[in-house]
Amino acid sequence: MPAATSPQGDTTSTRRNFSVEEAVWAAAQDKAKNQGLVITRALEYLLVGYTAGTITITPPAFTYGRDRVRRSADITDITWNTADNRRQADGLRSMAALVELLLRGYVDGTITLTVIAAGHARDTAAPAGREATA
Repeated sequence: MPAATSPQGDTTSTRRNFSVEEAVWAAAQDKAKNQGLVITRALEYLLVGYTAGTITITPPAFTYGRDRVRRSADITDITWNTADNRRQADGLRSMAALVELLLRGYVDGTITLTVIAAGHARDTAAPAGREATA
């Protein structure tokens, strides 16, 4: 199975471990599924938005609950490392905190994911020189 490609085009992924509140993870997983995504892909898009500056974060005033669970996701190295650098510059305490804040925003609707695909598809089974008709 080929490696997943990040939105930036990188294909080198590493399994990342973090703790997140169980209810937040479950709700984000359900929301991603309803949008036709797996949670790891949704998380990667959220991290890309954060590193690109289209998602901003105010460090939280809340304390994290005790019902945190260990989760993991295969995230491309460039996405994780760039998000980690920005997180440090923004004064967030850990990548786990960043992941939870992004997922909380995704679940409560303050952060939205919009995946846009564009281009042209043609029937590659059509004989050469003849376009398929729909």
